[in-house]
This record gives sequence, structure tokens and C-alpha cells, in this order.
Amino acid sequence: MSKGIGVVIHQLKSVVTEAENFLPKEDLWWKLPWQKAKKECYLKDRVSNNLYLLRLAKIDLKDKIVLDAGCGAGLDLFIFYFLGAKKVFGLDINKEEIDFIEKLKSKLGLNSLIVSCADAANLHFSDESIDLIFCHETISHINNVDGFFKEAKMVLKREGVLLISDANNLCNPYIRYKTYKIWNCFENGPPRKNIFGHRVLFPYTEARKRVIRDCSPNLNEKEVELLAKATSGKIKDEIIEAVKKYLEEKELPKNFYHYGNPPIEPLSGSYIERLFNPKDLVNRLSSFGFNSRYYAFFTGRTILKMINPLFLRSSPISIYLARSFIIIAKKK
Repeated sequence: MSKGIGVVIHQLKSVVTEAENFLPKEDLWWKLPWQKAKKECYLKDRVSNNLYLLRLAKIDLKDKIVLDAGCGAGLDLFIFYFLGAKKVFGLDINKEEIDFIEKLKSKLGLNSLIVSCADAANLHFSDESIDLIFCHETISHINNVDGFFKEAKMVLKREGVLLISDANNLCNPYIRYKTYKIWNCFENGPPRKNIFGHRVLFPYTEARKRVIRDCSPNLNEKEVELLAKATSGKIKDEIIEAVKKYLEEKELPKNFYHYGNPPIEPLSGSYIERLFNPKDLVNRLSSFGFNSRYYAFFTGRTILKMINPLFLRSSPISIYLARSFIIIAKKK
């Protein structure tokens, strides 16, 4: 890499300080990385983690064009910029986050950092224009994964790399147990301040009830509750259509929630997160023209990070113990 970690962290500190002026006052979940970044140890860990991924993918960012698909509030965008990338693009479906990044990067005069509010399955870039697509903790939130892979193949340069890193490892039994609990709470409640690091303010069943009451205020409460349960996984327009059909034909939908299925937020249509078997993702990537390999990735305590190289060699076995997985996919 063109810069040492100390230089990058020093540059990031000034960005973190400036970010305070643009972060909303409300208690929003997406502010968390920037709040954590006030601590140098967190910044060091974040930069070191990205460097580890880049070395594993055998990529030097100097003069490279990078796309962060699902950039969130943008901390990694600034890391890639200071690591020497020629240009860094970021996209996310959350407009609040994109607006925040726009204000921050404009204040800092970073014209080589460009962000947009967009879906990862619809990349508005020229064919073969990107060297690296970075997808950190994003693949589990993308509705149309195959659409994303197809778009990635188009916009990546020949031998360009799609780098996926995600903690939603279906192979790990404890991750499955924990995630199923999270999904059930988001779908059915009750509201929780903390369930395995997630905060549930308004369960999806309650959100569907609100949609049903708004479109059909004459329904009694028992009907509203039953329809809310029977429209699990549907988005707003689909819920309204199902209610109309019920009123006309007295036919109740049959979309009931099943424990272990990822719920869908009825207004945005997004998943809270999904679980993936990295082996399956590698097979899917192969069908889109990528040479891919998955790795078990252990995060958290320093000792686990130190022994990651050992686990990399035994990924077909250690993937069942790892919290996270990495996929390096090179365009053929």
C-alpha cells in the first residue's frame, strides 16, 4: 500500500472531528461508526481490517477506482481515499447517510469521493470502469443478489475484483440461532432496546397493521390483526392489494411468518439481514463469470485476528466456527 497505517489514521482523525458538525442530533443507528471512530483504537482496527482484506485480494489501491456498494455513513470511503485510491464511489439506499457524506466531503473539498443514493442491483456506471467493488456487511441486505452480481460483472474491469465481507455466516450454528431470534423479534416484537446488538423499535407486524388501518379504517381490530399476520413478507402496495382482495372476496392471504425466515420491512421492502452460505455464493458468482474463493474470517479479539492466516488454509472446516466469511471474486 502507498501509505502507512499511522499516516492514514492521522488524516482520518481530522475527518472524524469535522464529521461531528454534520451528524444529526437524533439517536440514529447509522451514526455509530463515526461515534466509535473518536477512539483511535477503533480507527486503527477499522483501517487494519480493510488493509487485511485488500492484501488478501492482492490489491494495491494506488490509482485504482473503487466502488463501495452499501457504503453506509461512509467511513470506509474516506479510508480508501487516504489509502491512495484515484477515485472512490459510494452508494447506499439510505438518503440520510448519503446526504451526510455529501456535506462532509464537500466541506473537506474531496472531489474524488462521489456518492449517490441507489440500489446495488442497479449500478449506473460505465462498463469495465471499476477496479474494485467493496461489499462489507452489505450482501446480506441486498434483495436481488443475482442482479447485483450481474451488474458487478458488467462494471468491473477485466480481472477486477468483487470483495465481499459479511458476518451473516449460515454455516455457523450459533450465528443461525442468534439471527433467527433477531428476525423473530423484528417481525413479531416485542420492542427491544437490544437483542444481540440490534434495536427493535416498531415490529414489522405493527407496521403492517398501520398500513391496513390507513387503507381500510372500517376493519375491526381482529381483522386488522389477522391480516397483518397473513401478509408477512409483503410490502406496502402488496398489503393494500391483499386487503382489497379480502374485502371483495373475503379471501385471507396465506403469507404467515415462519420462524427461521428473514422478515421484510413493509415500507422499504428491505431485509434486516439474511444469512448466506459462502459456498453457495461462490457457486452463484461462478455462473456470472467470476473466479471466486471463500475464506473463514474471525473478528473480535486480537488473538482470533492473529490466527486468521491459519484458519484461511482450513476454511472448508473452519467456516463452521467462523463468525464471518470473505469472498474474493475476480472477473474472468
